[in-house]
Amino acid sequence: MTKHQNITAAGTHYTREGEGPALVFIHGAGGNAAVWFQQVEAFAPNHTVICIDLPGFGQTPARDGGFDPDRLDEVVLEVMDHAGVEKGTLIGQSLGGWFALRAALAAQERVEHLVLSCSMAGVAHGPAMQAFAAALQNIGPEGLAEMTLSEQFEKASATKSFLFRQITAFNPPPNPAAIGPLFAPSALLPEEQLAKIPFPVLMISGEDDPIWPPGSLAAMADNFPHAQQKVISGTGHSPYFERPKSFNRMLSRFLGDPE
Repeated sequence: MTKHQNITAAGTHYTREGEGPALVFIHGAGGNAAVWFQQVEAFAPNHTVICIDLPGFGQTPARDGGFDPDRLDEVVLEVMDHAGVEKGTLIGQSLGGWFALRAALAAQERVEHLVLSCSMAGVAHGPAMQAFAAALQNIGPEGLAEMTLSEQFEKASATKSFLFRQITAFNPPPNPAAIGPLFAPSALLPEEQLAKIPFPVLMISGEDDPIWPPGSLAAMADNFPHAQQKVISGTGHSPYFERPKSFNRMLSRFLGDPE
């Protein structure tokens, strides 16, 4: 399988594989486009699979001034334009949920489904905000990155844990000042905005997620007209990486793909 590399006029790098209904994967703060390799393998035979390097991650340079909460949708939509994708499913992991949700709100006609994995997606949802504040009290010197993989997974899968750390090492040094503004009260979306999403939404949670436990996001799903929350057992904040078969099966069923 040949990996095609692409860069938009604004400098956003992404990968594209396969042909078929489009899936746009948007990584979290501990990742980049490469973390989705297990989803590329599973979905590229029947889908156009696009994996974005967000600004300041992977091969995409950071943008001056960091992330502008009012322009997050542009990153996703510029990639879709450049890739010639008129309509697709957006899958946002953690930080990627901020981008996926805002693109979904800004261009509803271009979105088939929305998937938010382990993400409060920049919504002013009280329980999720409280859970994040609690997580900040427990972080060590590596910051939230040390919560990306569960302790159970790291003990059981040393090789894949090593691979994950090497993929993350592709990123420039983290800049908390770039991400911090996304959590400012003025940057968070009122929950009422979620009622504007007309298409199906899947919220995936890791059973042992130390940042956003399933219970902190359960009531958020009720604000969407057509949403469901699913929990993957035995995994933490990165079910797509730790339990790829379960994650991919859940996503495939949600999309209505043939078994």
